[in-house]
Amino acid sequence: MQPLAFKPQFGAIILADGCDADGNPLALVALDEHTLTLDAALALLADGPFAAKHLVLGAEASAIRSSVNCEGWEILSISEEQSDPLAATRLAMQSLPLLDGFFLIDLGAMASESLPLADQSDLLQRMISNYMRERLNLMRVVVPVIGGRRAFPWLIDIGFRQPFIEREADAPLTAVLEASASQVLEMACEEHSD
Repeated sequence: MQPLAFKPQFGAIILADGCDADGNPLALVALDEHTLTLDAALALLADGPFAAKHLVLGAEASAIRSSVNCEGWEILSISEEQSDPLAATRLAMQSLPLLDGFFLIDLGAMASESLPLADQSDLLQRMISNYMRERLNLMRVVVPVIGGRRAFPWLIDIGFRQPFIEREADAPLTAVLEASASQVLEMACEEHSD
């Protein structure tokens, strides 16, 4: 009798519900002179092996949907009345089906904490390989590191989403990584030269 083949399943979340310091929706802020930050995040995760993909947008959801191709993504909206800073994180993470893990990109954290977006061609597969190998050693988060700085996307074990959902409202996502340092695998990535 052949053993059953185990194929891990992953999801993807992009949190794009906030605004920059000038009040512009983060999803419509330019990453560089040619690319919106949200477009770059969507492109990075476009070909991933995802069973579920959630894009969380804020009050400007209709303007964003007309400016950015979100095809294939389930759009979750946060209204202006939902002032809880964790509403987007909670909505997206609790909406995921039972998976092994999920990739996370938070445009707000990219802006407020100056975290870059890693975009190497084999990045997602390398992260999955590292995660599958190291999860037996209780590693719960895989984070790319570029030039000594953490970058997005993060690969998070589905069983480890509670610390992100339950963190203090004013605590950044990186606070969860700091509090759980022994369960975070930092994966070195090369810097891109322009």
